[in-house]
Amino acid sequence: MINAYAKGGHLAEALDVFAKIPKKDVVSWTSIVTAYAENGHILEARRIFDKMPDKNVVSWTAMITGYIENGCLGEARRLFDAMPQRNVASWNAMISGYVKNGRGWDALEIFKLMDLTGMHPNDITFMSAIDACADLQALLEGQILHAEITASGTEPDAYLRNALLHMYGRCGSLAMAESLFDDMPDRDRWSWNVMISSYAHGGHTRRSLAFFAEMALDGITPDGVTFVAVLGACSHAGRVDLGCHYFVSMSTDYSMARDVDHDLYVCLIDVLGRSGWIKEAEDLIANMPFQPDSVAWATLLGGYRNYGSLGRGAQQAAQCVFQLDPEDSAPYVLLHNLYKSGRRRQEGDGDFEQAMKPTMGYF
Repeated sequence: MINAYAKGGHLAEALDVFAKIPKKDVVSWTSIVTAYAENGHILEARRIFDKMPDKNVVSWTAMITGYIENGCLGEARRLFDAMPQRNVASWNAMISGYVKNGRGWDALEIFKLMDLTGMHPNDITFMSAIDACADLQALLEGQILHAEITASGTEPDAYLRNALLHMYGRCGSLAMAESLFDDMPDRDRWSWNVMISSYAHGGHTRRSLAFFAEMALDGITPDGVTFVAVLGACSHAGRVDLGCHYFVSMSTDYSMARDVDHDLYVCLIDVLGRSGWIKEAEDLIANMPFQPDSVAWATLLGGYRNYGSLGRGAQQAAQCVFQLDPEDSAPYVLLHNLYKSGRRRQEGDGDFEQAMKPTMGYF
């Protein structure tokens, strides 16, 4: 009951249930700690944790997880270091916490420390460590982990195989990724998406689109992630025709609703902008079924950059990015640098310079 109330955000009711338990055990204490931590009340969660008459490894891990979920990595690490004993779940919580917060090297440090203590990692541990290598594009460390998985004699499950596939793709080791992919007995949509996006990011448009075609032959239905990768491949190749074809085919061939994925429209804006179809990109952003966000406007601005178009359209795009994401000075830096480098200027120069004045503090 405590967990059910907590999931719904009803902390008062959860606390009432806890208070009425005549003989509170470590499970009920841990549940109320988790309830407060999951709802963002991390200080109260710690106060209750400190009052617990008895704690076990699950209690300690729950408090560490609470700190991680609330962005308190320093407190989580201090509590982790103070644990009287740890199990594999404790190590996994700390490793995955570092990965999710963009601290891959710290995650790998904890993984190595785990190995030194004699604690054997499981598939979840390996997945988190492999994800850290992918984020860091640390191919050597990823290869060492792959060798360790193989040496353990444990057959990796589909999730771990996909994690390895993703790591090799992110690190640019496409031959190894494809070899691993070919040997996979249970390729799913995620596996195909990884291969399509890996080749797309590497600039290998033909190979990326070949994987997309093979995916259909294998009976796997693409999703929005697939088409984002496919449109990315078309963008890198400057193939507006193919980009528009695949964008339309989402609804005509796959009955997918394009208006549920903002990223797809951003990708098509990129395809058009990179190929010089600035007017079409402007029309698309004006008629999107969403309010354009800062990413959409920044993508359009990139199109102006590619073709030296610095008129009112570029000015508007930069202003929209600044309004939606005031911390991002990149669009103004871009416009300023293009102006200084002598790029051609279009109608509205006076307005453009006037619009730049409030942002000159960035330069």
